[in-house]
Amino acid sequence: MPPEYSPYGRNATGFYNHLTGLIYTYASSYDRMYFCGDINARIGKLTDSSADIDIELPSRHIIDEKDNNHGKGFIEFLTENKFCVLNGRFDKNVDNFTYIGRGKSVVDYIFCPHDNFEYCSNFSVITSKEIINCHSLHSFIGEKSKPPDHSLLKVNIQMTGLISVNTVKTVPCTSTSNDDPKYTVYVKRNAHLIQNFFVAPLGEWDQKSTWPIM
Repeated sequence: MPPEYSPYGRNATGFYNHLTGLIYTYASSYDRMYFCGDINARIGKLTDSSADIDIELPSRHIIDEKDNNHGKGFIEFLTENKFCVLNGRFDKNVDNFTYIGRGKSVVDYIFCPHDNFEYCSNFSVITSKEIINCHSLHSFIGEKSKPPDHSLLKVNIQMTGLISVNTVKTVPCTSTSNDDPKYTVYVKRNAHLIQNFFVAPLGEWDQKSTWPIM
């Protein structure tokens, strides 16, 4: 979703209503659902989980203490649909700001239903600078270009069952065993596209060595 100060970012309610519509559309077809993307929402210290749920979630480590109107709308969306963010709920030593440019903030998220959270592990945020330094990519950055200002979000999702490979884009995964495969999902930012989400269907397709991101 565009920034709230953008003329294209004024319909946050419509955006979150559309996401809610996607949830209801796919909920009956899929056992698990995960969303990810840049929604320009800053939730700060706001609570993103409902008090009436039976699932005990880890407390959220907060590195961006500011919130904005998009963030308040995002919180309302999360609580109404019983979703939560993954950001800040894992090892704080591998957490980071998801936007580092003219300032720093957390505006990119992976979020899922409360009962899907238990299948997630090793969430981390990797900055563009870290990727460039790790893979020695400095020569690819020209004088008139600069590194991306958004970070990469990474999480492991444990799957049991069969998954679809009928998708446009796939990424490598790792598997520990045939009975209990674990897939490493690399989530990259796709600016302002609400299609930047993925779901985990179980039980109707062949298992492959790739994991879909739609």
